[in-house]
Amino acid sequence: WWWRFKIMGLFSTFTSPTTWENDQSFDPSDIYQDVLTRYASNPKYDITTEEMQEMIDRIAYHESKGIPSAKQLGGGPGRGLFQFEIGKQRGAQTAIQRFRNYYEKHDPKLANIVIPEDFSTISGDMQKAIFLINLMATPNRPGHTVEASLDSVKQHGMQSLEDLWINYHWKGYEVDPGSIEARRASFQRDMQDYDKKYKK
Repeated sequence: WWWRFKIMGLFSTFTSPTTWENDQSFDPSDIYQDVLTRYASNPKYDITTEEMQEMIDRIAYHESKGIPSAKQLGGGPGRGLFQFEIGKQRGAQTAIQRFRNYYEKHDPKLANIVIPEDFSTISGDMQKAIFLINLMATPNRPGHTVEASLDSVKQHGMQSLEDLWINYHWKGYEVDPGSIEARRASFQRDMQDYDKKYKK
C-alpha cells in the first residue's frame, strides 16, 4: 500500500501545482471587491462598483485582451492584464509599493503581502485591485480635464476613458509623444471590439 501512497502523492503533485493565489491566506477577489467598495463609498465620488469594473475591464482588454497571464510580445517588460513593466523603478514596483501604502492605512495585515513583480503570475482580480490602487495614487496632470480617477471618466463620458489611459496608465507621452495619435486610434479600435463582444 505504501507504493500506492507514493504514486498518488506524485500524481497529486503533478496535477495540482501550487500557484501564488492558492498559497495565500486571503482571497484576491475579496481584496478587489474591498477596493471597489471603498472607492465607490467615498462621498466625493458618484460612481458604482459596476461602472468601475467595466472601465477597468475595458483598459485590461486594450492592454492584454483581458488575459491575466499575458506577456508583452517580443520579450518586452510588460506583464499581466495591464502590462505593468517589470524591472527596477518601473511600473510594477511602483504599483506594489502603492498597494502597500494603501493597506498600511486601511488594513495593515494586508500591507505585508508578498506580491511578485511579474503580475502575469497572479490572479486577475488581484491585478485589478493593484491597478485601481495604483491609479488612485497617481498625480493628476496639470492642464488636463480628465483626472486620475474613474469618477472623472464618468463625469466626462466613457469616451474620456481613452484620456485616462493615455495620461495615467500608458504614460508614453513621456518617452514617445510622437506615437500618441496612433495609440489613441488603437485604443478606439479595441473599445469598438470590446463593445461588439461584451455589449450586445
